[in-house]
Amino acid sequence: MTVENEIAILDQFMSLLDPEVSGRSDTGILTSELKEQLQKLAAGSLGADDRAALAAEIVSNEAALAYLVKKAQ
Repeated sequence: MTVENEIAILDQFMSLLDPEVSGRSDTGILTSELKEQLQKLAAGSLGADDRAALAAEIVSNEAALAYLVKKAQ
C-alpha cells in the first residue's frame, strides 16, 4: 500500500464522519516528534508498522491530518 493510498483511505474515512464529530476533537496538538513522523509519512519513508501506528493519531488529531495534507501536496 502506498502513502497516497493510505491518505486516500483516511480522507474517505473522515468524509464519512458527521461534521459535528470532527468538531469534538480536543487533540489538536502537533509535537515536533509528530511533525517529524508526518513528514516521513508524506515522503514515503515510514515503515509499515509506524504508518499503522500513526494512522490512529491522524484520525483523532485534526491538526495532524491538516499538516499531513499540506506536506503531501
